[in-house]
Amino acid sequence: AGIIRLDQDGKIRFIHETVSEYFVSDFTKFNLEHVNAEWKYLDEFVQFLIQILTEDRFKIVRYFLNEIIHEIDSSSEGFKCLKNKVEVRLKEDQNVKKIMLKCKEESTYNLALFFTNSLPSQDVGEIFSSFISDQSKKSRAEIDFFFSHIFKLSKEILIKVFLLPDSNGFPCFFRLFIAFPKNVLAQLVEKYFTEDEKFSLLNYQSVNGENILHFVAKEVETERLDEVFELLQCNFEEANLRSIMLSKNREGMNFLHCALLQSDDKKFQTVFKFAFDVLQDKLMSQLLHDI
Repeated sequence: AGIIRLDQDGKIRFIHETVSEYFVSDFTKFNLEHVNAEWKYLDEFVQFLIQILTEDRFKIVRYFLNEIIHEIDSSSEGFKCLKNKVEVRLKEDQNVKKIMLKCKEESTYNLALFFTNSLPSQDVGEIFSSFISDQSKKSRAEIDFFFSHIFKLSKEILIKVFLLPDSNGFPCFFRLFIAFPKNVLAQLVEKYFTEDEKFSLLNYQSVNGENILHFVAKEVETERLDEVFELLQCNFEEANLRSIMLSKNREGMNFLHCALLQSDDKKFQTVFKFAFDVLQDKLMSQLLHDI
């Protein structure tokens, strides 16, 4: 069929190892879709999954599975039984950290989260932070699948995740905020946070003393600013937004000043319009005076 060949020693082999690795991932997906609690080979399959998730020789299989894992229905009782067995084995063998490291190295976020939803908050936070930093390279299906796991987290773990710093010193929440689909952000904020807690998140600062508005002015692409400002206004009280608009970073700059320094007239105009819409005249004058 063009994918196998006969070796000199008379053995049949695939023309390339990648072909066999694809079939291993397809075999794994098939069994994940059809598993049931009474399957006599269930324990053997669990061991097989542990090997796929942890061993270096299955790296390419993990890449294949990571791309198709969101297609699997995880709601069946058979799958839940399998997943519980996998998680118990991972913890017993102390393999969770190994999976997290491979996940970060290989960007196989979906695969790791699919099988491990009872992780220590630090491990979850590291995965989320890495994913968000890398999310521009992800498909819409991957991003939606990834965010669906957020709603399985406890509030305590979620807040810890939000406040972990990224590589630039910004709290993970800032990047999560601009990466969220609109409806997911609204549901998340409504479900988890009181107004006081939302204000604390808004007012949280990076290592350079910058809040989320400084971050938006510096990091968000001009074409996305209107969408991000709409999200801010829809999910946070204007009184709380006004209170952080005059905040300065350690270099003495407010968020409007940061936008001005980007040398992008359209960005500055968009940020200025947002500030003008939210601030009262007196506060707007103060904001401009500080530039």
